Amino acid sequence: MEKENLLNVNETAEFLNVKSGTIRYWRNRGFLPVVKIQGTIRFRKSDLQQLIIENFIPVREAKKNQNA
Repeated sequence: MEKENLLNVNETAEFLNVKSGTIRYWRNRGFLPVVKIQGTIRFRKSDLQQLIIENFIPVREAKKNQNA
């Protein structure tokens, strides 16, 4: 079995193209699933990819919703 790719806060921020403070905010609000290993918070890359897929809004649709 392949080892799960785990990311720290900074790596997660880079992967999602947001600031690390945003990752901490999302984590504290329960928006991101976390893995705790010996007191250290990590994020599964596969969970982040699934989050992107589930919350993806095409650009044209997003623009249309802004004009509504």
